Amino acid sequence: MATRTAKILSEETLKERARALSQRIGSAGDLNETLGPHAHLRCRCGSAHFAVALEHVVEILTNPTITPIPCTPSSLAGVINVRGVVVDVVQLDTMLGLEVESPWQTATTPPRVVICRVDGQPFGLRVDAVQGILSIEPDTVREAPDTLFGSMREFVDGVARGGARGEEIISVLSPRKILNARSFERLQGRMTPVPGVR
Repeated sequence: MATRTAKILSEETLKERARALSQRIGSAGDLNETLGPHAHLRCRCGSAHFAVALEHVVEILTNPTITPIPCTPSSLAGVINVRGVVVDVVQLDTMLGLEVESPWQTATTPPRVVICRVDGQPFGLRVDAVQGILSIEPDTVREAPDTLFGSMREFVDGVARGGARGEEIISVLSPRKILNARSFERLQGRMTPVPGVR
């Protein structure tokens, strides 16, 4: 039986979502319905590929200024100011136990911060690159294998296959598990939900 893989959406759909992601915090999430309930943002940290459900994605920022916070875990890159809203940023490669120095990181490929939300709480994921949008149906997601890098299993809902022949393994990140990580415990009292953001 042929292996079912994640589907890459059309260029027109990608452009439509890019316009949605450029909108202000709290206004882009409803447009997830346009792309279907299984749409995921694909991103990369080092050699590891990830997918984040678009229902949790608010917008993507290119190389924003991140202000470090003293006395916080190394998995927290710091905070950014998004139109007056202070948003905590996760250093995703560190939290997942990946290589901190990415061989693909150059001046021409600045890092991205993917702004997510869970139960109205915004936070950012610092990644090396955003690679497009995939449609991942729930029945194609499998349990994460023990061979995943570092502590990745702790923060994913499973893995899916991507690529033309299913040759790529894409880890499906769980924004909720990341937000509930122990690294965030000391910040929970300071983080304030944005009005109008579910």
